[in-house]
Amino acid sequence: MNQTSKIKFLDRIRHALGRESDSNVEAINQEFFMNPEPAYRDALSDSNENAKALIDEFKENAESQGWNTSKVPDLSGAKEVLISILNGIECKSIVCTNEQAVNLMDLDKILSNQEIKICKLMSNDNRNTNAIESEQYFRSVAEVADVGITGCDFAVAETGTIVVIPKSGVSRLVSLTPPVYIAIVWQGQVLRSLDELFAVRRYQTINGLENGYMNLISGPSRSGDIENIMIQGVHGPGEVHLILIDDKMSPE
Repeated sequence: MNQTSKIKFLDRIRHALGRESDSNVEAINQEFFMNPEPAYRDALSDSNENAKALIDEFKENAESQGWNTSKVPDLSGAKEVLISILNGIECKSIVCTNEQAVNLMDLDKILSNQEIKICKLMSNDNRNTNAIESEQYFRSVAEVADVGITGCDFAVAETGTIVVIPKSGVSRLVSLTPPVYIAIVWQGQVLRSLDELFAVRRYQTINGLENGYMNLISGPSRSGDIENIMIQGVHGPGEVHLILIDDKMSPE
């Protein structure tokens, strides 16, 4: 559906609901869809200038969504929290993404004296010619792993949501398959609202900076299918942790 058709469709809905069209809102929306760059720049500027306040707001709203959160001042503190979480659940196996936030944790080193198997998703750069077999193997490992660990591309303060964009070295299997999920969030990755997230993602997508798909995670998996009783962990992790690092991540 192109933008003109979308506006007409929404206008019919407003008319059916007895509401008048707001031409000003439509003009703003049209401007945004045609040129998302100003909103994209504003969102990133807001995220950078208010980084400390936003990570605190994110923490509060994430906890209300069922996340177990730990805020630490630096990478060293993050490693200590991670070890504590893994020991607390008697973890025996981990699957993780191959991205900077996870690689900085140096899992092989900090867990060298523990009997924990670590399987990291290979990136396109270091896959062999049997890429399909490698992906099948990773899936089989993820299905029986105790813990999945990822970084995030963004977090949303108003909803306590993290955003993971699948790419080379990053698979949604890591956040969806194991019963326990741990996400690492750095200061400066938190956007204020979903509106800001969509502005950033639209700009990234139409400029070919990232693919259009994204995984939004707002706490543990929940299902109310059985007699309308809310149950956690039916379609994904039942226990979820956030490690919030109140420091900027160094460029790669």
